[in-house]
Amino acid sequence: MNKYIKITNYAPYVNRLSLEKLGYSSKRNDPNTIGQFGSGIKYAPIAALRLGLDFVFTGNDDKGSYILKYKSQVQDGINCIVYDYGNYTENSSFTLEAGIMSWDNEFQIYREAISNAKDGMNWHRSIVNKITVEKDQFSVFITASPAMMEIYNNHDLYFCENANKVFTHLGSSMLEKVSNDLRIFCKTVLCHKDSQNNSMFDYEINNAGLNEDRLLKSFYSSEYDIISLYSNIKDEKLQTKIIKKALSNNKFFEFKDISESKWSLYSFDKSWAGAFYSMFGKNAVIINPNLIDVDAIRYRIKEYGCEPIQINSMGLYTLLQLSGVETALSKLGEKINYQTEDDISKYPKLVEAIKIAEFFEPGLKKMKLPIVVFASASSEIKILGQVVNLNTEDAQIMIEQKHAIDSDIPNIIGTIIHEYDHYSSKITDMDYKAFRDLADKRIGKLFYSIHNETVGDFHNGIIKFKSLDILKLKTLNYVIEYSSALNAHIAKFGELLYILEIPKKIAHQIGTLSVSENGAEFTLNIKQQGKMKRINQ
Repeated sequence: MNKYIKITNYAPYVNRLSLEKLGYSSKRNDPNTIGQFGSGIKYAPIAALRLGLDFVFTGNDDKGSYILKYKSQVQDGINCIVYDYGNYTENSSFTLEAGIMSWDNEFQIYREAISNAKDGMNWHRSIVNKITVEKDQFSVFITASPAMMEIYNNHDLYFCENANKVFTHLGSSMLEKVSNDLRIFCKTVLCHKDSQNNSMFDYEINNAGLNEDRLLKSFYSSEYDIISLYSNIKDEKLQTKIIKKALSNNKFFEFKDISESKWSLYSFDKSWAGAFYSMFGKNAVIINPNLIDVDAIRYRIKEYGCEPIQINSMGLYTLLQLSGVETALSKLGEKINYQTEDDISKYPKLVEAIKIAEFFEPGLKKMKLPIVVFASASSEIKILGQVVNLNTEDAQIMIEQKHAIDSDIPNIIGTIIHEYDHYSSKITDMDYKAFRDLADKRIGKLFYSIHNETVGDFHNGIIKFKSLDILKLKTLNYVIEYSSALNAHIAKFGELLYILEIPKKIAHQIGTLSVSENGAEFTLNIKQQGKMKRINQ
């Protein structure tokens, strides 16, 4: 004996014609109903037929009670759908392939019957042995196949009317999870599932835009609805629960995948900050997720008597920051009193390092305040250097005392240039990517400058080029002539131009560089001492 899933709602009158005509919907202008398109309840029986399942309507209208079953009949070689009422049939405009591109699974069939019943009154579902017609009831009977029963028995994965609502605002809700998948419901019906993403909560978004397949039109837009829910939470107990869960797992969709820019569009109640400080204390500051690999950030914060809390996602970081939680950036940006030494003469390595750094970075000579030495209070790790009052006219570079004494000059130079880049750009360690980009550009410019300056050498009256330099010269030809305007000689070696500063004028010369005995150099003997300076073209 066949078993059926029976889905019933109170409905004294359902016109059988409304079950036949595609596009007809009595619920289109009712925002409280699930069905709007008038197509699902027509495609579902055909999809069931393709899967070998019965999908039978029973109800009552002006003509009396009826039992309607969709059947497939071959007409002129085409599998056509006919409406079988038992004692008579009606032809339809459908074929067995109607909706085949999108209607292909048991859930869609079950969903339509449940959704249609939910739009009625006093709906319920059960397992029965036979198809019946009942007064004042409209029912759908679906073959209770194993696949259908799997959905029936896991109803709460697909419909959220039984879910515990954690928080509700303007009709939309955060729901307790029923699985690891990200699930979004609209008017209690599952309209989006993503098994690749784990979410902190399930969501019911009742104003979500759906397409005719009852799926989200735009998952992107639903992210704003989700953030809106968080922005309206003022319950510190719930806020604490969310913060704890988010910090214990950095893979929750809400904070990992929804962009920082979307979170930043909303405001968050100060109670979020209250919840955070109740967990970590008033001295806690949050660290941007992008700084997880930046050395010394935690130790620097501890130097200021604060407790660093690493935040593992930009979504949570933005939420907490906008609610008033102090960040490492705001804390390190404060003016902090240090014991400093203005007289650096007793630090010869630092003095020498500054001279060398100034040669490559003339901007160091133009600073309003000179570089000073400070003593770090940290016993855990040395902070090598720092800029205080960064965004003011009184910005100043400080080099840590032990670093100035114990480190070698190249390392001290590196620290000076690093801190000068902070000083001149106003970019902090908190904006790690931007600062790293700045450092990369500096290295590139330095390499390029050194590369250009080292093409050619003038010593003891002989101009020399290394064999590798020929790739830049391109030819071994040279031309030398005197320029009265410059009061100097202009020399062209291959494709490169130089100014020759020599005491005696020489006649206009054209020739080819000579190869040295070992073949490693190409030379020209000017026979007088002088200097050679590259002209950038």
